[in-house]
Amino acid sequence: MNAASTTQIFRSKKFITIVLFGFSLIYFFKNRSFEKSLSQSVLQTNNTEAIITSRSHVPPRNIAASHTFTTSKPFSTNATSGDGLHGSLCPDTYPARQDHLTISQSMVSDGRKLFVVGDVHGCFDELQELLKMSNISCRTHLVILCGDVINKGPKSLETLRYIQSHKDCVFSVRGNHEQELNRFLNEGMPYSYNIESIKNLSTMDAKYKWATKLAKEDICFLSRLPYTINLPSFNVLIVHAGLKPEVPINNQSQTTMVFATTLETNFSNRSLGKQIKRHLNKSIPRQTWASLWTGPQLVIFGHDSSRGLQKHKFAIGLDTGCVYGKKLTGVEIAIADKNLTQRFTSVNSFEDYVKIKL
Repeated sequence: MNAASTTQIFRSKKFITIVLFGFSLIYFFKNRSFEKSLSQSVLQTNNTEAIITSRSHVPPRNIAASHTFTTSKPFSTNATSGDGLHGSLCPDTYPARQDHLTISQSMVSDGRKLFVVGDVHGCFDELQELLKMSNISCRTHLVILCGDVINKGPKSLETLRYIQSHKDCVFSVRGNHEQELNRFLNEGMPYSYNIESIKNLSTMDAKYKWATKLAKEDICFLSRLPYTINLPSFNVLIVHAGLKPEVPINNQSQTTMVFATTLETNFSNRSLGKQIKRHLNKSIPRQTWASLWTGPQLVIFGHDSSRGLQKHKFAIGLDTGCVYGKKLTGVEIAIADKNLTQRFTSVNSFEDYVKIKL
């Protein structure tokens, strides 16, 4: 190898060394820049976490804006106790939620009578037939439904909207079916109502297929349903399912008011499914709460279709299984010579909408 070749090789190696050194410098400074950027990013993240922690009492807003109801008027966020997450949905003009609603004397001062109806379960046509047969009108009567106005039957939405359109004379307490629907609609939506949840109802259970057409006003109405309605003028209290004797109304549990038919059911020690299964097991002898209710108020309730029409001294059960192909029953309460009079009316179900599981 001559001197010229050796010099050329040396120069080539020197060039390669310089190139590699250059790449090393680029890599070094690039990494420094990345580490600095990463450090700043972590710092910003930590600051953000600190802010979130300091405001942890503020629930996160539902960001699915394309799936929420909107309105030109602001909604009130002052939900009353027990109002759930629907408080922000309802306009300021909408009545505040009361777990225990009292109807004042002024609403019956013109001689109105009281007409109480058992579980409708979407049997809207039968309800209309019952009101017609009983000569009921808003001018002469207050109508109270015992809850479970929805589900199972063919016209739940029509029934719900009928009550809303007659808000001055038709009322309803909350049943277990309204309670169940309310809890599903409330889930995970602190600020807005998600339409996608409505669509999911029909996949959750066939009985909720009708609920895919619920509007904002329907949801507000459902969220405001009381557990009891008190009518001091008649000395009558309406509840869907049951009450525990000797327990003040304000201390009654929600589960008792929408589920209980007997006193032996221990709601605190079992899951809801087991409660209901045992509750419906007729082989276990139990005493109904209504048979032990000693007043002084007359309590009118529904829910217990298996026992049909119940008449006790201080309690009346009106669920006569209309949705199961039996009857829809109502009772008219009037005051005559300072005494309460009772007149019962029933209509046959137009169809066997749901088969009874034996």
